[in-house]
This record gives sequence, structure tokens and C-alpha cells, in this order.
Amino acid sequence: MRFSTHGGYDASVGLGYDAVGKSYKVARLTTLLDHPDDEHPTTLAQVYSLATGSWGLVRVLPRCVVPGSWVQAFVNGALHWLALRWMGDHFVYFVVAFDVGSESYREVMLPKRFKTEKSVELRLCASGDMKSIALFVRCKSESDCFLDIWVMKEYCIEKSWTKLMILTPQGPKRSLPEPLCFRRIGEVVLVLEDDRELVSLDIGSKQFKSLGISGGQVCSVDFFEESLVLLDRKDAVSY
Repeated sequence: MRFSTHGGYDASVGLGYDAVGKSYKVARLTTLLDHPDDEHPTTLAQVYSLATGSWGLVRVLPRCVVPGSWVQAFVNGALHWLALRWMGDHFVYFVVAFDVGSESYREVMLPKRFKTEKSVELRLCASGDMKSIALFVRCKSESDCFLDIWVMKEYCIEKSWTKLMILTPQGPKRSLPEPLCFRRIGEVVLVLEDDRELVSLDIGSKQFKSLGISGGQVCSVDFFEESLVLLDRKDAVSY
């Protein structure tokens, strides 16, 4: 995908492991920005397989926008991105899920009970048990300021979205922490707004704990698993 051939675009890349084919795959979603109909831009999807060492065919997803700055979550063999599309005079958020094994895409709707406003910041991540997805909804407007923490308790069952807690501004300066991810079941990692320190929050007790790490203006945290991949072989195997 090049500017010379497609004009302006916004791309997001995710890495996932195909447990059936035993291969790592890279999925790239690209939203074309220089489109005659800005309300209904085109988003393209393409997959690179480490086993074959090549890119697959380009697919056109249903009309949507996938911002490249939003992080994705790898859960149950699938990569998940937040996306949005215009519906008449308003827009709706949803999740684009890419199954790494079958290379198929599906849409998962978000909770119906959270406000869709321009001031709302969304962040998707894996749930604490790594079996489903979770959603942070952060709002910092003049009239309202909160952080909602949602978890889809049954994977891909939209009615199972459950709000775990509502966090309001903390401390004497009444600042609202930025969410990063779940650390484990019932515990999330946040960045304090004032000094950019990383802390964990126990959802049950609502107690904060310093992690002894200072973050920068841009900070990201994710899970990892140690592995060895034979990059010089077409039939790459991980251990």
C-alpha cells in the first residue's frame, strides 16, 4: 500500500499465531483517507503468512474506519480492532475480529449502554483471563468525567458485556487515570495523569498500587509469551 497508488491512508498492523497451521501471521487493515465519500471510506485487509513468506489477496471490508493509532487485542486465535462507521447522522463503534487460522473477519458489537460522544476515548484489550475481550471507556468533558471498565464475559456473546466498575477523578487534583490493559482477573494497569506513573488497580477493593515504573506521553502495555521461531524456513515452527 503506497501513497503514490492509493493516496492518504491510515494503517494498523496486528500479529497473531495460527495454532492449526502453526504459523505466525500479520494482518494489516488500511483505511483509505482520500475517498470521494468521506462518510463511507474504504478499508482494505491483507494477511502476511510467515510460513509462506508472502502476502495474501487484498480484501475489502464492509464500510468502516479503523484508526491506526488504536491498539488491537489477540484473543482466542483472533485479532480484534476497534472500528467505527457512520449511520445516518451519527457513528457507531464496533469490533472487527480477524480469525488468524481461517483468515475470516466478523463484527462484534460493543455494549449498547455507553455514550457515543466525541469526548469519549475507547481502548480495547484482552480480559484478565485472556479468554475474551475488555473495553475501557474514558470520558473527559466539561460536564462529565469517568472511566468505565467493561468485560465480555462470554466470548463473542454480545449480551454478556458487563460493566465491572466506574472510576471517577482521583486525588487532590481530581485527575482521571488512563487505562492500558488487564494485568490479571480483577486487576488493571493504569497511567496516572499527573506524573505518568504506572499503577495497578484492584477492581474489587478499588485500591491502587504503584508498579515502580514511569511512563512517557505515549505508553503501551501488552502480554507476551517467550518462544523461538525459525525465520529462515518456509515451514516455520515455534517452540
